[in-house]
Amino acid sequence: MTGVQTCALPISQPRSGVPAVEAVISDGRGELTVIFSGRRIIPGIEHGRCLAVEGVAYRDGDRTIMLNPRYTLLA
Repeated sequence: MTGVQTCALPISQPRSGVPAVEAVISDGRGELTVIFSGRRIIPGIEHGRCLAVEGVAYRDGDRTIMLNPRYTLLA
């Protein structure tokens, strides 16, 4: 999934006591939750910012999740 746009503010949310930033991104066809473990903030990732992500996605119930993806901020 590339060239996707965030549709929700990234939130800092502890997962098992470890800080994590979660952001829900959408490309107009579906949603992907990206989780950055060990981070409280990610400079440049904010509501409405376009980015490309790369990694392995998996299903968890009704959500598609990607852990610690490689990302590129787009103009």
